Amino acid sequence: MVNNITLDSVINNPNFNFNNLFYNNLAGEDGEEDVFLLNEFTSEYTTEEQFINESTSKKISILTLNVQSLQSKFENLRLFISKLKNFTPEIICLQETWSIPDDVSFDLPGYHPLQLKSRSNFTQGGGVGIYVKQNLRYNLRTDLISVDRLLEAIFVDVVFENKTFTIGSLYHPPSSPSRTQNEHFDQFLEILGNLCDLLSDQKNVILTGDFNLDCLLYQTNTQVTDYIDLLFSYGFLQTVTKPTRLTSHSAKIIDHVITNCSELLTNTYIFVENISDHFPILQQLTLKTMRNNHPQPVMERKFSKTAQLNFKVALNANDWTPVLTSDNAQTSYNIFEKHFNSLFDLFFPVVKKGLIGLNTLFSHGLPWDCWFLVTL
Repeated sequence: MVNNITLDSVINNPNFNFNNLFYNNLAGEDGEEDVFLLNEFTSEYTTEEQFINESTSKKISILTLNVQSLQSKFENLRLFISKLKNFTPEIICLQETWSIPDDVSFDLPGYHPLQLKSRSNFTQGGGVGIYVKQNLRYNLRTDLISVDRLLEAIFVDVVFENKTFTIGSLYHPPSSPSRTQNEHFDQFLEILGNLCDLLSDQKNVILTGDFNLDCLLYQTNTQVTDYIDLLFSYGFLQTVTKPTRLTSHSAKIIDHVITNCSELLTNTYIFVENISDHFPILQQLTLKTMRNNHPQPVMERKFSKTAQLNFKVALNANDWTPVLTSDNAQTSYNIFEKHFNSLFDLFFPVVKKGLIGLNTLFSHGLPWDCWFLVTL
């Protein structure tokens, strides 16, 4: 057990950076072709005052927080949001809202009424919620998965600049009373896989929440490895790179932001704020503007040896059971094609010649080059 962990001891310590555990494994041999993976996702600690002083323009943002009882923390939450002044988030995702009395209002100024999903039968704990700013159009997604004590979730479709985004607030409890630890995790992972499959055809998905899986254990804990690799196999990446919950003896990344967005540049801010024992996380989004009057860039795919090796590993690690067990040949082919294309585009993105960026990482639906299969 490590003692006397402080924020200062974590900030610049490479052992507390998810980039060093995950993205380094994907870097190209020459350090050039895939180096963007190490730089695109970075998290930084901040305060309300520092964030406001350093923000030069208003950007779309999503805040996520395990609030640990909204009823007892609401005033602190309201005060924190008000301190952000002109930079308040468009979406606020909350986890562990706990039981909410029917006769108590939790309205935030400038936001639609709270969309809430509590545990059934007034079971203690858990619960998730989402606030959406009043100037935004949104729809509650009731067709997506939520299971008490395994993966509690609520989703909305929100329109930003004429583009629809699916945003979720999710909570995965660390255990459940009726299941062993392995059963608890295996059932959670199955539900998460089904959710990713449902969302894999949508371009702009952002899932936030407390998953109680420490990303810093990616290389040493099989459950964390399986969780991250499952997301990766569906084209999703977890973008929070520094600890979000600190105690005197531990520093963990258990609050996550998961995305497959191809049109976003993202900054992740972790606020040093004691609303609960989890830090609030603000995911900032910058939508790219297409300029049709500019010449079209020359595009190409990158086929580094490291990318080819990682692609083979990902193919072997992918769960092909649905392909092999389906009674319908067309269904099997469709499943195979979707998974194969997703991995192919992930490891061999179409990029501007001589340039590479985040927007190429999640290129979905592009035809893959059959000749490449001969070299596998």
